Amino acid sequence: IKNKRNLFVFRTRGVPGALALLIAAMLVMPIPTSLAATWSWTGGGGNNNWKSTANWTPASRPTSANTTILNFGSNTRSTANNNIGGTFTLNQLNFANTLTGTFAVTGNALSFAGTTPQLNMNSNFAASISNAIALANDTTFSGTGSGTLTLSGVISGAAANTAMFAGGNYVLSNAANSFSGGFSQTGGVVTAGPTAANTAITIGNTGNSYLGAGTITITGGTLNLTPTGTGALTLNRSTMNAGSAITLNNGATATLTAATRNFTATPTYTFGTGGGLLSFAIQSGLSDAGGIGNIVNNATGTNQGIVQNTVYNNDATAGGWASTFNNTSPYMTILGGSISGTGNLEMSAINGALVYYGQTSYGGALTFSGVAGGNAEANSTATNVGRFALAAGTFTATGGIFFQNATQVLTFGGPSTLGSNITILSGETDFSGRDTSVVYPPTANRLTVGGGTVNSNTLTINNGATATFDLGFRNDSYAVA
Repeated sequence: IKNKRNLFVFRTRGVPGALALLIAAMLVMPIPTSLAATWSWTGGGGNNNWKSTANWTPASRPTSANTTILNFGSNTRSTANNNIGGTFTLNQLNFANTLTGTFAVTGNALSFAGTTPQLNMNSNFAASISNAIALANDTTFSGTGSGTLTLSGVISGAAANTAMFAGGNYVLSNAANSFSGGFSQTGGVVTAGPTAANTAITIGNTGNSYLGAGTITITGGTLNLTPTGTGALTLNRSTMNAGSAITLNNGATATLTAATRNFTATPTYTFGTGGGLLSFAIQSGLSDAGGIGNIVNNATGTNQGIVQNTVYNNDATAGGWASTFNNTSPYMTILGGSISGTGNLEMSAINGALVYYGQTSYGGALTFSGVAGGNAEANSTATNVGRFALAAGTFTATGGIFFQNATQVLTFGGPSTLGSNITILSGETDFSGRDTSVVYPPTANRLTVGGGTVNSNTLTINNGATATFDLGFRNDSYAVA
């Protein structure tokens, strides 16, 4: 081989042409500057810093690269501080199940990059990362441990990069999270909200939030939106195409918890083909005219989209339900917005909760579900019954109207008519066409079951179930409708 003008010239006499080309390619091939490498935290150094080589196995400072893997599995030192200058790039960060206590990662920013970057919480003890986190590619957040990992630093990322939560227990506690590629959940538990007292949650139509600045899609697991103390929940994302709705699928759960609901725009909740549970635990504000917003139910087969109110209607006045409809009682209205779809839709009220229902038609089967094993004849302050009040109008569901468990049904602001075939699936359902605040004849709050005439629709009572009707008979000449 002779070097001439910085070129390699090969004498290939006696060497097959293909072999000569291979040798040439090997000689000019660049040597990789960074190979995939794994560092495991031992905490054997004299401080908590990443720069301390004695804190790692192998005993060297971790290299910032999109192939770097960092494992934290020792509590010899339970704080690992990234004091390496600039943003540290890595492919994986893992909290191992060998941790014997809490653990904290602190310091300079982290960037998850490379092929399928991921953060795994496999520890059974609580852990935290306070560093700012950048998502350079779609990043998976997962884990098999029972411990909770709190991410308190700002999470950022471009529109092409999604935060995908697939398992583990995570808390997103920074309202300035700006990743715009979307929040996607397929498993695990994610709690989004503040840690400071009396702090609100705001998920606006646009802009940064605990769940980032993009779409919110849940196809598995549980999402909890939980302000603290008297903090309000503001949930304004209303158009999926604009990146602003909540989608539930495959039996996923979203729990919205707050002292006050503050929906200044109408949100949309979409149930996918696998259905899911949308649970409200909001102390006040759900009775606003807009109610909870729009519901799109695409559940198929036996899957259900379930909308649930869990907050006890704590009006202390016994007697008629009219007294519970005031500005302080925590009931949930489904009046404004719209309900669409053809899947099985369940309205659930537990813990003595009250749902005020005003959607007069639905394209699928509609079930009103109360408290399993409860008492449908309980008084207005009991907690072992689910309560449903119907607004004025004729209520129909293409797939029929069903009632199950201990349920009370009252018309309010009526008259109201249940105009589809009715089936009592289980437990006892108590139908009442009046409340004690109304003077007879009850023309305003009359409840008609069966489309106006007794034979126009069917009433089916399953074996072991009960239907109770308060007919409101009088001892004068008034004819009961």
